[in-house]
Amino acid sequence: MKQILILIVLLLPAWTVSAQGDLQVGAVFDGKVVPQKAMKETFIRSSQLDPFNLEQYHSVSFTGDEQILAEVSRRVLTDAENATEKEI
Repeated sequence: MKQILILIVLLLPAWTVSAQGDLQVGAVFDGKVVPQKAMKETFIRSSQLDPFNLEQYHSVSFTGDEQILAEVSRRVLTDAENATEKEI
């Protein structure tokens, strides 16, 4: 269940790779919350993303405990509070 929740939380926002560096969630993608060896990373750049108004898609999934879930959630919610555009 934790895996699914972490994956969903990371999939909700659609950010470009370059923009993630300026976001709290960027640390997750950089392997600072969970080691990169423990993550499954998906990066897609394709015209098949056009129906979703995306140029690229980047996500990570991993298994974590309550502490990791809390850290990832805190980072995502902080970024959501500071977002200029929101779609929920």
